[in-house]
Amino acid sequence: MFKSGKFKDMLNGARPITPEERELVQSFVMKTYDKFLGIVATERNLPADLLRNTIADGRILSGRDALEHKLVDGLGQIDDAFGKAKQLGNAPGAKIVRYGPPFSLSRFFRAFGQADAKLELQLPKQLVPQLESGRAYFLPSYYAP
Repeated sequence: MFKSGKFKDMLNGARPITPEERELVQSFVMKTYDKFLGIVATERNLPADLLRNTIADGRILSGRDALEHKLVDGLGQIDDAFGKAKQLGNAPGAKIVRYGPPFSLSRFFRAFGQADAKLELQLPKQLVPQLESGRAYFLPSYYAP
């Protein structure tokens, strides 16, 4: 194997991790964790040691648990979050814009349990891209199968 630096293939799944690589990755993880923990402790006015020795151990918390441990300010649904954002932004009349995936017939059929349904459309020739071999094309995603 050829590489330009001793850590260039670190975490390569084709070989075991070396002790030096393990130490480097673990050090990175702990520095990142300590930085995150410090931010949470500061912003939530909680002692970092208390967090480290209790709930900040990687566990998954429910919303109620997070509220009980003062990690969140409140519980609610998405519309509650929109309302809070309007309040904090001092924009009570703000319009909420929701983005979602574009409509597709395959998604429509899957919604009705027809995932294996086949649909064939015959389009007029002028709507079908006329491609020539040996040329590069950028096609919008709706042309992809």
